Amino acid sequence: GDLFYLSALGAHDRFYYNIQQKREFVQVAQETREDNGQWGGAGYYLKNWKNGNYSRIKINYSALLSEYALNRRLEANRFNRELMLLDDLAHNEVEEASASLSTEFRLTDKHSLEVGVETLRNNLAIDEDTFDVALTRLEQTGWVQTLYVKDQIALSPVFKLIPGIRLNYVS
Repeated sequence: GDLFYLSALGAHDRFYYNIQQKREFVQVAQETREDNGQWGGAGYYLKNWKNGNYSRIKINYSALLSEYALNRRLEANRFNRELMLLDDLAHNEVEEASASLSTEFRLTDKHSLEVGVETLRNNLAIDEDTFDVALTRLEQTGWVQTLYVKDQIALSPVFKLIPGIRLNYVS
């Protein structure tokens, strides 16, 4: 028969603290926040054909997201004046998605030929600023497309010869 599965995951955590501290000469106020998330999913389907051949479809996606913020203020108690200010924000994202399709043809009991195509996409985004001034802005996306042919020959029950050719296009 045919085989399939679906899976998914997700997680999110938030960390936050706020400090208000009065000392002899200065007053300290700080707020720190961190948000992190992770999501993903996968799907797989295997079709068994009547003649012993089979086809597979695989789809995957995953993402990691993070945001960090820090705001700090120091005030001199005596002069009622700000001594130091800090306002930092960082946002990072990493994503990957892929899909593949392959078919294996049974030529004999000991010999098969597999043909497949795959595509893979990676995305990276990094943003960092202080006082709303951009320090870093980076976004990169990369793609890989693949076409392959794999020949599998069983020379014995424990030894297989697997020659093949693979063509990758990277952008």
